[in-house]
Amino acid sequence: MDLSTQRVVDCFPIPYSLASPYSSLAFDQEIRDYCDQNVNLSLSDPFSKCAKVILVGDMAVGKTCLLNRFTYDTFGLDHKATIGVDFAIIRFNILQVPFQLQVWDTAGQERFQSIAENYYRNAHAAIICFDLSNISTLKSVNDWVSRIISGNKGNKVPLMFLVGTKMDCIADSVVEFVETEALKVAESLSAEYWSVSSRTGYNVENFFKRVAALSFSEIILTSIDRMKEDKESQAVQYSAKFVNLNKKKKFALIKACMVNKCVYKK
Repeated sequence: MDLSTQRVVDCFPIPYSLASPYSSLAFDQEIRDYCDQNVNLSLSDPFSKCAKVILVGDMAVGKTCLLNRFTYDTFGLDHKATIGVDFAIIRFNILQVPFQLQVWDTAGQERFQSIAENYYRNAHAAIICFDLSNISTLKSVNDWVSRIISGNKGNKVPLMFLVGTKMDCIADSVVEFVETEALKVAESLSAEYWSVSSRTGYNVENFFKRVAALSFSEIILTSIDRMKEDKESQAVQYSAKFVNLNKKKKFALIKACMVNKCVYKK
């Protein structure tokens, strides 16, 4: 797949489960208005909007396969384990505004954690993967979330996504049980849950578009809030200048009256 290809997102992707902590099912009108007003500015700077996403989870749960399926539309079992971190840029066009997900694919081995954790800071979103066919990997999710939160001390907690991979590897009779357990974990962590299959591509595109849409919305709303704060600050400054100007005019008027009064007395 051509890396210059932009995935178009005009409608807000719905969550896999309605139990999602992120209630957005449509772009706010305020966001649409902002994009309409700033589309020309955004087109002149295609890298003006981007979100940092970290991809974490135990070794061999399928993190790299998930990223490769969406980025390159490929799947293979012969790739090597990630050493340290890997990196991919995924380009979108959301409401006619260019947008990027910068995805950091981190190694699952314990020996690389000191390296990987350096990349957790300032993440807009975190994708925590576990293997649906190996439920023991679900037990590690809390540890991964703790590391993410620790790596973002002093910053806003990233959008959290719990992703069950390898859905093609489990029988339909097992899916309901594993997903029920995963949803309990997701709810306890205030994370949005998804089941995917990198082999078949099931839910992969919808999932990444959902991550992009939620990240984009947060960034645009932050820009809108900053613009409002700037306008309020400018209004306060203008008001202060106006008051000072009036004071100067009033002082000048009093001074002129006093001069005229002195002249009249003479």
